[in-house]
Amino acid sequence: WRASSSGSKTVTAGKAMWLDAATIAWNGVVGSSYKLLYDPDGGLTTAAEGAACSFPAPAAPCYVSLTSSGTVSGYPKNPNATGKPRLLTGLTADNAKFLLKGQVVVASYNSGGVRVDATRAQIQSVLDALYAASAKTQTLGVTYSAGAPAVKLWAPTAKTVTLRRYATAAGAEVGNAAMTLDAASGVWSVTGAAGWDRQFYLFDVEVYVPSVDAVVNNLVTDPYSFSLSQDGAAAGDVRSQFANLADADLKPAGWDSLVKPALTNPEDMVIYEMHVRDFSISDSTVAAADRGAYKAFTYDGAGPHPNTTLSDGMSHLLKLKDAGLTHVHLLPAFDIASVIEPAAQRTEPSFSFNPATDRASSTPQAAVWSNRLNDGFNWGYDPYHYGVPEGSYSSDPNGVTRILEFRDMVKALNQNGLRVVMDVVYNHTAASGQDDHSVLDKVVPGYYYRYDANGTLYNSSCCSDTAAEYEMMEK
Repeated sequence: WRASSSGSKTVTAGKAMWLDAATIAWNGVVGSSYKLLYDPDGGLTTAAEGAACSFPAPAAPCYVSLTSSGTVSGYPKNPNATGKPRLLTGLTADNAKFLLKGQVVVASYNSGGVRVDATRAQIQSVLDALYAASAKTQTLGVTYSAGAPAVKLWAPTAKTVTLRRYATAAGAEVGNAAMTLDAASGVWSVTGAAGWDRQFYLFDVEVYVPSVDAVVNNLVTDPYSFSLSQDGAAAGDVRSQFANLADADLKPAGWDSLVKPALTNPEDMVIYEMHVRDFSISDSTVAAADRGAYKAFTYDGAGPHPNTTLSDGMSHLLKLKDAGLTHVHLLPAFDIASVIEPAAQRTEPSFSFNPATDRASSTPQAAVWSNRLNDGFNWGYDPYHYGVPEGSYSSDPNGVTRILEFRDMVKALNQNGLRVVMDVVYNHTAASGQDDHSVLDKVVPGYYYRYDANGTLYNSSCCSDTAAEYEMMEK
C-alpha cells in the first residue's frame, strides 16, 4: 500500500487469484494469517481491517478472515495458480457476488498481526464460477420481437446499469431506462419500444474500476453492437445503434436465398489474402467514391449495382478463380480503432515521386509517417467492435449503410464463385482499462484480459491480450 495525502491506501499489483467463491490462490508474501478486505467504494483504508463483514450486505469497509489450506491444483484455466498457497474464504456464492461489486484486496499478516503484503485480486475465474453457466446461454446485445428491441449486457460487477438513448448519432439524450439485473447470470436487461429502432444508445455502467481505485460511471458502447455512429477524429464519441439485421432494407436483393459456392472438401480451399482498401484504392476503373470501399467488389461486370463495369481488380480475381481460387480472405474488416471513419476528416499523404530518379528517396516514407494518424490506411489489427463492419470502407459510416454495403460485397464475391473468410482479431483489443477505445474493460473491469501471476497485463500479441480461456470472452 502507498499512503496518500488523505490517509487512504492505494493497492498495487494483483498477486491474488480468486478462483471460485471459496478459493483464492496467493502469490504474495506468505504470512501466518490472511484477510480478504472489502470497500464498497474503493480507496481502501486500514478501517477495513478492524471490522468483520456482516452479511448479506455489508455497507462499510470490512474484512473476511481467510484460512490457509495447502496448495492450489485443478484449475486448468489458471496455470499461474497451480502450486500457490490456497486460501479458503468460507463465503457463499451470494456473499462473494456482493463483495465483487466493490474493491477486494487480499492481505497477509505475520505472527504478530502486522500486515506484510496486500494486493488486488484477479477476478476472472470467480466470475466464471459464479455466473458463466447461466450467462453463456443468453443472447447478449440487441434482439427484436414484434419490431421492438430488447437489450442485454453482461456486467456482473456493476452496481447499476442505465441505458441512455439518443435520436441521432450526435444529438442530445432523448431518454434513459434503468436496466434490471438477473442475479444468477449477471446479465442486465431492458425491453424497449418500436420507436427505439435505428436510434442510438450507450450503457451507463456504475462500476468499481481498480485502475482508478474508485466507483465510476462508464458511458460505453455495446460490446455486441451490430451498428454504430461514425468514429471520428475525436475519440470516444461513438454510439451503438439499434439495428435489426433481418430488416429488408439491410439486405441486398436475393440475400436470404444466397447460396455459397460449393466446396466438397476443406483441403480443396485455395485462399487469396487481401485488404479491403488496398484492393481498389488505386484502381482507376472503379469510381473515385467507391475506391478503397466495400462497393469496389461489386464491379463485376454483371450489374445492376452499382453498374455493369468490370474493374481491373475484379477482373484479376475472376481470372484467379478460373485458375482454381476458392476463397478471398479479407484482412480485418470489422470496426477498427486506428482509422478515422468520415472521409472528410482524413488527410492522405501527399508527395512527389519520380520512379526514375527517386528510388532511394526517403520522402515517401517520411510523408506517410508524419501523417499516419490521419490517413485512411491500416491493416486493421486493432479491433474496437468485433461485430460491426468497419465504417471507413462504407459510403456512409454513420449508421446502417455499412451493413448493407458489407453484404453487397459478400454477395458479389459469392455470386462470382468465391467464398469469403473473415479475419477477426479476437486475441487482443486496441485498448483496455479506461482508455478512449476501450469497451470490454469499461463494462467488466479486469475480466476479459490475461494477466501474469503478479497481475501484469499481457501484451504479447502487440496490445492488450484477451483471455478466451474465460467463458464470457470465449462467448
